[in-house]
Amino acid sequence: MGLAAEPTARTFGLEELLRLVMEGKIRIPHFQRGIRWGPKEAAELLDSVLRGFPIGSLLLWKRKAPAETVHIGDIVISVPQQQEAYYVVDGQQRITTLANSLSKEYGKAGRFAMELDIKTLQVRPRRPGSSATIELPTLFHLRDFLSWNQANPQWAEQIENLNDAASRLREFHIPAYVVESDDESTLKEIFDRMNSAGKRLSRAEVFSALFAPPEPQSAAGASIGKIQEHVLGELRWGLVDDDTLLRVMLARRAPDVTREIRLEFSEARKQDTDFPSEDRDEAYAGAELALNSAISFLIEIGVPHFSLLPYRYLLIVLARFFALFRQPSTYSLEMLCRWFWRAAIVGPNVSKASTTGAVRRYASAIVRGDEEGSIRRLIDSVDKVDWHPQVKNFRANQAESRIMLCALWDMRPRNLLTPEPISREELSDVIEQGSTASSVCLEAVRRTNISVDFRNSIGNRLVLTDPTDDIVATLSTTVLDKATLDSHAISETALEALRSDDFNEFVRQRTATISKVIATFVTRQTGTRFEDTPPLATLIFDDVDEETIAPGDYRDDIF
Repeated sequence: MGLAAEPTARTFGLEELLRLVMEGKIRIPHFQRGIRWGPKEAAELLDSVLRGFPIGSLLLWKRKAPAETVHIGDIVISVPQQQEAYYVVDGQQRITTLANSLSKEYGKAGRFAMELDIKTLQVRPRRPGSSATIELPTLFHLRDFLSWNQANPQWAEQIENLNDAASRLREFHIPAYVVESDDESTLKEIFDRMNSAGKRLSRAEVFSALFAPPEPQSAAGASIGKIQEHVLGELRWGLVDDDTLLRVMLARRAPDVTREIRLEFSEARKQDTDFPSEDRDEAYAGAELALNSAISFLIEIGVPHFSLLPYRYLLIVLARFFALFRQPSTYSLEMLCRWFWRAAIVGPNVSKASTTGAVRRYASAIVRGDEEGSIRRLIDSVDKVDWHPQVKNFRANQAESRIMLCALWDMRPRNLLTPEPISREELSDVIEQGSTASSVCLEAVRRTNISVDFRNSIGNRLVLTDPTDDIVATLSTTVLDKATLDSHAISETALEALRSDDFNEFVRQRTATISKVIATFVTRQTGTRFEDTPPLATLIFDDVDEETIAPGDYRDDIF
């Protein structure tokens, strides 16, 4: 069935768009995908606006909207019922980025914070301690911009260019089609076709669209997008891709994550799951609860951010375990830690290099009502390994290198500009939605200043969140205490080599030191030196007939 009336074509200025967002008149339908753009894409969008480039049209669904708490990126507002609101069918990433980046309240910190380089007039993600820049919300809001001009006379020569940039922002308009229809299924079909015409919808997006409740009822309901936002914004653990989150939900309910998703909540399928009585909303809530426990566990055992997780499928398996065993024993947690790090080292080779096969194998080992047996099966599925990482071939996007980074994080690295250890929140703020930790794993020495043998070495990497452009200069000129140097595996002799411009020797010594750090970390976390024995409470001893033992008669087979 088609639309009763053709869509209306109109344009929205950025000021009007921001006002509508803050009034709660822009809503995100719950069949929409989560936020997928990172700082790079956001900066490119704002740069296109400033250069007057077209950024595509929007498709908005005009209808009545209930009172609810609206989440659009970092913007969270409680709004009353609206007789007319616009649900975003196409353009969510653009609207979310523009509204957050230009907002006075939300656009000066966090993942959407953007700034304009006054010299190059290019937009870039906000950097702590930046100079020669102006925040985009300040540029966008006229009164704030005028006040900034008065307070920064040193940029008088650039004022004409800045005025032009400010005008372009305020005068930019986005074309939009506005559809009025009460038939939600038609809107879902339009959404499906628009996204399938270019890039095919992911399995998670299909799942979200299939099982989204009617829009007025969905505001309080859970979704993959909401779980994604929760992990990113509240847990500060990074942007977990939606397909991994879908597999978390599926694995929690049954081990085979490749099953047909269209039947997931059918009566026939329910009986084949570990939670046969739950409905869609309960499944989402259970998945989020299990994910919270899995992430808390990972943080505790040394994985501070999603970008440092060696393999995504390990998160899926952990979520299943914590879904079935809400309060595992201390012994189970210790063995689970050993299993995780052994599995991280072995990788998907445990199942002929197939990550899907590895998920199925591990998830099948976890059986409801059998915590001890589940732990034993997981431990038995991975052998202890004698691991020798390629410390001279560091790549932030490789599993082996991520394990090395976790070992460096375990040293509690400190800021170079302050004596304080880097917090997990600081780490998360810098990485933001990045898929790798390259933004916090910085090269100490410029690659051109060291030999080819050491250019990719872990010894040339420091885990840092400091806004310092020249690490060599900072290390050479700043008085650093021993605790700070130790936290970065920098010995006095290595520091002396650096200050003498013997960069190869500096990297060589750090590589040797870090190799020992990694070995110690892995040995401890995998429990290599210990037997994987079951807890004493589970061992069954035959009762001894005390009458058959004379005083002083010691039984070697008993004691």
